[in-house]
Amino acid sequence: MRIGVDVRPLTVPTFGIGRYTRELLDRLLKLAPHHDWYLYADRPILEAPRSDRVAVREFPSHNRILSLARTQLTFAHWANRDSLDLFWSPRHHLPLFLNSGIKQLLTVHDIVWKKFPETMLPANLFVERLLMPASLARASKVIAVSNSTKKDLVESLAIDENKIEVIYEAAGEVIVADPIREIDRDYFLFLGTSEPRKNLKRLLEGYRQYRSTGGKQALVIAGAKGWGDTSEGAWQDDGILSLGYVSDLRLNGLLKHATALVLPSLYEGFGLPLLEAMQRGVPVITSNISSMPEVMGDAGIAVDPMDINSISQALKRMGDHAERDLLASGCFDQATRFSWDTAARETLQLIESM
Repeated sequence: MRIGVDVRPLTVPTFGIGRYTRELLDRLLKLAPHHDWYLYADRPILEAPRSDRVAVREFPSHNRILSLARTQLTFAHWANRDSLDLFWSPRHHLPLFLNSGIKQLLTVHDIVWKKFPETMLPANLFVERLLMPASLARASKVIAVSNSTKKDLVESLAIDENKIEVIYEAAGEVIVADPIREIDRDYFLFLGTSEPRKNLKRLLEGYRQYRSTGGKQALVIAGAKGWGDTSEGAWQDDGILSLGYVSDLRLNGLLKHATALVLPSLYEGFGLPLLEAMQRGVPVITSNISSMPEVMGDAGIAVDPMDINSISQALKRMGDHAERDLLASGCFDQATRFSWDTAARETLQLIESM
């Protein structure tokens, strides 16, 4: 079989969809070396897989203005030239001019553009609205990364549920060596880009309420600074410490020694940080909506993300060692439900069945 893959997520430092693409593609190449793989990108891939059965098609440089039209047309041209049997996009959008004889597989992580458009940058919102409905209509099959995402596709976009397969994401391998404790006091950890959908403003307000009632734990914020960040000036105040972007090695230590991970997002298609925490025996505080309860299971506390008091009370409960330890005891069992090896096998089975 001749399989094309949109690997644009591998042209920038790996995070989110890039990590999903890398983890699955590495395993798929090992599981199915008998297939020919064609990797398409709009700029040089940072670390292209090497194999006699892998061909890389990429532009020598990125042109932000022309990227949308250039990739739509050129990917379709490459697909015809390479005589593809199937094209897989792990990033919500398909080349809309693909030959109709090519089977098309699409992975959908979330539909933020439909559920919470106000939390997106206008340019990104425009592209999602332009390409995602058309891509869903053209796709032969759709992978949803959670049952919640599948439900959203069916209820909000009227996609035939028989067209959708749920294949869970997973988390990377835990570094075995015991990491250095970076923060010399007990702390809650928020992990994520500070954008409106992550609900950081209400978390900070809930945390201050928790502190005003005698709470002692610090709040550590780790992650890149995003857009619409209304927490400017809050850092270093009232026990809040902002670290900015952190490396995977440093993140391992921050997660391992946290009292709990706190992720009260307004919407998540999967919520990978929750799983990364539970892998390390760290319970979570997260929202009671979308995919988050599905990923958390019984290894944490669910909150109303719109209710500051709900967030504050959850922080207080998690600060109780007995309750925290009870929730932590269920982390490893919940985390083992999710595996990249399983995801790769299920993805390959779906590809071959098509």
